[in-house]
Amino acid sequence: MPDSGGRSLRRRLRMPSVLGGLLPVDRSRITADMLAGVTLAAVSIPVALGYAKIAGMPWSLACIRC
Repeated sequence: MPDSGGRSLRRRLRMPSVLGGLLPVDRSRITADMLAGVTLAAVSIPVALGYAKIAGMPWSLACIRC
């Protein structure tokens, strides 16, 4: 049974914060984070395209998979 005001129900239904690891943004690390994102994209996109070519899939599916 929920206690006064249904707090236990709200507590059970509360979703974990998805942006908890992103916020607050540390301005001193933003350049390094952007460089890491670009580096990851530069590596993972060609790898996915290569695997799609080996599997005989169209490249558009590989782009969705990234």
